[in-house]
Amino acid sequence: MLITSRRGPVRILDFGGAAGLDFGNIAASLGAIPQDVSYVVVDTPGTCEVGRTIWQNEKIAFASELPPESERFDIVYAYSSLQYLDDFREGLRKFAAYRPEAILLCHHPVHFGKSFVRCQSNMGAALEVPQWVFGFDDLTEAMLADGYHLGFREWTTAEYNVDNYEDDYKAGRTANLMFVPR
Repeated sequence: MLITSRRGPVRILDFGGAAGLDFGNIAASLGAIPQDVSYVVVDTPGTCEVGRTIWQNEKIAFASELPPESERFDIVYAYSSLQYLDDFREGLRKFAAYRPEAILLCHHPVHFGKSFVRCQSNMGAALEVPQWVFGFDDLTEAMLADGYHLGFREWTTAEYNVDNYEDDYKAGRTANLMFVPR
């Protein structure tokens, strides 16, 4: 694990990290967050406020916007959040601008066709939102253009109900992807 094997400080950017759940998971798995680890969650203003209330800890910070591209992070992590950006390619470009050792995209809808937008409606009619379904080639080509290549791919068991989609637009599962510098 990069956090425990690396000498020196480790900076982690968690895009869409809610109120710091994965910060808590890391702390639980390590017994405590090492002194030289800092963790930044980027999420909505209300979610950040809840996170600040839960975590009164100097090792985690919350922001409602991505930090300036001049900042550096060792790990950029996005759990089921990239698909809600208007322009996912621009989001990936910004992630790569931080020059991390790894960009982790976990639990994202990926298939082997073209990327497309659909309406996510599984949370009720009042919460319908546009959501990207990523074409595997679109993601890997965008990351290559930003200087990163695929280091790891795992298909998850999480399924999306896509029975009403034409075959070319079915993405019935999610993927965990890790991109590393070329």
